[in-house]
Formats: sequence, C-alpha cells, structure tokens
Amino acid sequence: MPAKIRCEGCQSVITAPDRARGKKIRCPHCEAVNSVPRGKPQQKARRKAPARKSADRADVLANLDLDDVEDAELRVCPKCTAALDAEDILCPKCGIDLATGLLSAKQRKLQERSGPDPSTFYGESVRDAWAFLKNNKKLWIRTSTYSSLYTLLSLGCIFMVLWCVTGPPKFFWSLIATVAALAPFGWLWFLDGEIIRATLIKKKKLKRVNFDFFLNAAFGIKVILWTLIYPLPVVVVMGLIGMAFFFADMQIVAAVLLGVGFVMGHATGHIAMAHMAMPVTGKGWNWFSTFKTFLQCPGQTLYCAFLLLVTTIPVLALFGVAGGAFQRDIGTFVGAVDMNSQIARAQRWVDENQENKLPGADVEERKQFAAKMGRMQTMASDAPRFVDWSLLAIPVALIIGGCVIVGPIAVFNMRLNGTHALYFKADLDLITEVKQKEHAIKDASDLLDGNDL
Repeated sequence: MPAKIRCEGCQSVITAPDRARGKKIRCPHCEAVNSVPRGKPQQKARRKAPARKSADRADVLANLDLDDVEDAELRVCPKCTAALDAEDILCPKCGIDLATGLLSAKQRKLQERSGPDPSTFYGESVRDAWAFLKNNKKLWIRTSTYSSLYTLLSLGCIFMVLWCVTGPPKFFWSLIATVAALAPFGWLWFLDGEIIRATLIKKKKLKRVNFDFFLNAAFGIKVILWTLIYPLPVVVVMGLIGMAFFFADMQIVAAVLLGVGFVMGHATGHIAMAHMAMPVTGKGWNWFSTFKTFLQCPGQTLYCAFLLLVTTIPVLALFGVAGGAFQRDIGTFVGAVDMNSQIARAQRWVDENQENKLPGADVEERKQFAAKMGRMQTMASDAPRFVDWSLLAIPVALIIGGCVIVGPIAVFNMRLNGTHALYFKADLDLITEVKQKEHAIKDASDLLDGNDL
C-alpha cells in the first residue's frame, strides 16, 4: 500500500509508492530529502485448528434427565413465557386462559376494540393529564396570560363605553369589548381541539400553537352558540317540567330545574369535543348522537365531567366573590362614571341648542323643547361625581386571579378530553377525513352543441 509521510521541510503530505519503503525520496514541493519508513512485516495467517467434533446430539438428549434440570417452582405462560404466580388463572401479559390456552373473553374484546383497556382509564387519565401539564408549562402560562390580558382589555373598553358621551364612540368601544371578551373563550376552544388531536396520536408535548386574535374571536362566537344549542334537548325537557312548578307559584324550583337541565346537557360535552376536533363536526352538535356513545362509557364520561366541575370550582369561586361580595362597590363606581357621562352629554346638548328658537314650531313643540331645556340645564349644572378607582382594586384582582388559574385547569381538562377520546375511539365513530367529491367528466359530444360551432 502507498505510504503517506509529512515533509520535514515544508510540512506538506507526500504520498510515496509501496516500493519506496525503506528508501529516501525527494519532496516535489521543496526538494527536501525524506525517509520513507519500512512497513510492518506481514504475518502469516495461522491455520485454525480443526474444531473438535462434538458428541452426538441424540446421545446427549438421550442421556439427559429433564426432571433434574427442570425448575419445578418456576411457572411460565406457554404462549408468551411470562412469569406467573401460582394462583394465576389468566396470563397477566397476553391474557390467555392457562387451562385452555385460548384468549379470555375480556382479552378478545380488548383486541376487537383496538385501544387501551377502559378499566385503566380512571388512574391513567389523571396521571397522563398531570404529566402533560408539567411537560407543557409554556402552553398553560400562555393561556393564563391571554385570559388575563384580554379580560383587562374588555373591562377597560366597558369603562370607555360608560365614559363616552356620544353614540358612535360608545358603539366602537362596545364592539372592541365584545371581541376582546370572546377571544379567550375562542382560544380555549381552539386549544382543546389541538390537544385532543395530539392525544389521539399519543403526542406528549405541543411544540407550537399559534394564537390568532380574530380567529379566536370567531371561535368565541362558536363557543356561545354551541353552549346554547348542544344541551337544548335536555333543557327543553327540564323546562317543560319546570313550567308546572312555575304556574304553581314555585318559580325558584322552576329556575333550578332549568339550570339542572343545562348542566346535565353538558355532561356529555367531553364526547362532543372529540367530534369538534375532527374535520367533520356534525355529531358534536347533536346531543342524541353523543348520548349513544355515553351509554357505552357512562362511568368514564361522568368521571371526566366530575373532574371538570371540581377543578373549576376555584375559578367560579373567585368570580363569584368578585361579583357578589363587591357588588355595591362596583355599582358605586359604575354609577359615578355613568352620571358624569350624562352631565357631559347634557352640557353638550345645552351648548348646541341654546340659540335654537325653533322657527315654524307650534306652541306645543315649544313647550316640550323648553321643558327639555330646563331638565338639561339642571343636569348640566350638577357637579361631576368623584370616581373612586380604589373600589375596583379587590374585585379586579379576584377576576385576574381567576383568569390566571384558568390556564393549568383548562390544559389539564383538555388532556382528559383527549384521553377519553383515545380510550373510546372505537365507540365514538369519529369522522377523521372529509370525503372528496368525484366529478364526472362529460364527453366532448355532451359539452359541445352544434349551434356553438
């Protein structure tokens, strides 16, 4: 083989032929003389000694006493060789009946379902949701941030509605307040679908989920519509029952029955959201369709609904305290801002109509105008009310606190939705793709008319 050496003069690499080993060659770059080392002497290949012939296998097996080598205390499955306990009737790994060597009815049913064992749902779903929550901290932090920011934006726009004097600005700020309030709900709807789809493919972490403000505002409208339409069958039934109590002067009982129907209608919402995450969402709007699936897994579905109710209690408590315990403070603040707006509106009206003499008006119209002018002048002369911003400190803090804890609670329950869909995918009958329409190609004779030629 050619040898490669480094020139001692210019440090360039020289390739010397094999016949130059042990000799001196001149560098083609700097003319320096370099010695080529000799190669290692080739060792003759040793002949392997012929392997000894082993004893005849038949003789070995014939002389082997299986009773001596068998471990009488070790019990294994004849199909998968899994270690078994003495009291095992079914193999814990493959599920065969150890007496017959056939699959048990439970194992055959699980294989037909082609999904996880529903009996493990109660423990595994919570553990998986908790692990998902820890692996996706940025996701629930973003959710908490969006909820807090857009809630603050919506509250600020509501203040502007109260503060503005004329109609167009009030309409503008009302529109912004509505869109800002819808965005967090739309984000929760959108994120729920993303997490359900990720769970169905057993994905443990979502790397990137984009936030689109206007898309989420549109989804917020969808949330409101779905919330009202989906439980409608149950609400109608409970409402008809409540009418009997309403006409019997038991309005409170009628209202409670209506609320119970609304909550009961959403008990199967986990099943509906699995359909909403698919390309075809028709079954997610149909309560009767999801109720059929509910009959296949009532315990697991009610378990998810119970966890959703329990985990959202802190959020509802914070919002309830903010709106209930501080109702008087909020009313005082809103009343002061609204009164100042009315005073400013009256002052503007008086300034615009002070010189108006109503030419051509009859006596009655002049009397009505004079009466209105008197009222407006009285209101315009009123002193503006003091707006105490400190009244909103605690209720706003409670509302923002509720928005902050919405993030982890929402992501946890969304993962539960996805796990429920994964375990009962065979029962959900999800439509995962949209059928493509086939367009028939007509013949040229059908497309062309003789008059067109």
